[in-house]
Amino acid sequence: LDPDPAVAALADTLRSAPAPAPPPATSVAVLPFRNLGTDPVHDDFADGITEDVIAQLSKIRALSVTSRASVMPFRERANGLREIGRTLGAATLLDGSVRHAGDRVRIGVALVDAATDRQLWGETYDRQLTDIFAIQADVALQIARALEAELTPEERTRVRREPTRDVQAYRLYLQARRWYSRYTPEA
Repeated sequence: LDPDPAVAALADTLRSAPAPAPPPATSVAVLPFRNLGTDPVHDDFADGITEDVIAQLSKIRALSVTSRASVMPFRERANGLREIGRTLGAATLLDGSVRHAGDRVRIGVALVDAATDRQLWGETYDRQLTDIFAIQADVALQIARALEAELTPEERTRVRREPTRDVQAYRLYLQARRWYSRYTPEA
């Protein structure tokens, strides 16, 4: 049987057409979490939350996440969110805060459209300090959902994996990292 010339032409076209490009990654910048408490010791914790949320979001292929080094200069929020978004080239910003009360922590997060300054999603997590890694995973998964980013089962598993079960070790790690980054003889 001779194939229909139109079908043959279509088949040739499909074979020679480039594969469809993956959808563009949604750009997200996680601004440094602010310590709303009065104890500066918790600044290390807020920085650790920032870094860990960045790491969690970076595990999601559909998101393009701005590096920690790029966002840290915006700790004081001297510029408005629109300007910060433009400077970082991010379509969305995650703005967050941390408060401690004994062995409890309250983390507030808001995902903001950088162009319009409109809040896309927000949540407050009020939990035991021992739940901190679960909170970070929840934040990452909720952001992916809010941005309609598709996650593979492997990405979900990686986001949910806890780096340690020892919260005191985590606190000491954050404190040591802060001292190490100062590069001074005292530190």
